[in-house]
Amino acid sequence: MTSTSALIEYTTASPLHLRAAIVGILNTLLVAVLACFLRQRRYLGSLAGVLRLSNNWLVSKLMAFYVEIFRNIPVLIWLLIIFTIMTAVLPGPRAFRGDEPEASMLFNAFAFTNRGIYTPLPYFERGFGGGLDFLLVLVLLVGSFFAARAVTARATRIQEATGERPATC
Repeated sequence: MTSTSALIEYTTASPLHLRAAIVGILNTLLVAVLACFLRQRRYLGSLAGVLRLSNNWLVSKLMAFYVEIFRNIPVLIWLLIIFTIMTAVLPGPRAFRGDEPEASMLFNAFAFTNRGIYTPLPYFERGFGGGLDFLLVLVLLVGSFFAARAVTARATRIQEATGERPATC
């Protein structure tokens, strides 16, 4: 049996427990990093809390309903609800096989099954670890991060000097 969601290759037939521990640590770090990105959703909660105080009766009542639903139901119950819905509604992996599959993939790339969500991996001709293509993708990602920071910093400088924020997109 192999682990398909591990960051490094691991099988249960592996005699070393150290490799299993490393796989566990890497998966924990991956979940922690994803949780840091997902915590940005707190802005949605803040917006809902502010809109709950709105003078508009409809907006106030809708946001009150939204806040009370999410605040009064524990996260574990939400996980069980989502798990139950995914396993009951979504097709199995075999529904995507064959010449005329029963289920279709989203954008011919993403498969939503009752066992999980499958996404394509990046394909590099010389392998994932080597070659100029991987290096080029990495340089573009890092470069775009720093370019976005530079554009934001420039817009902030202009706003502080003139009082108006320029459009950055």
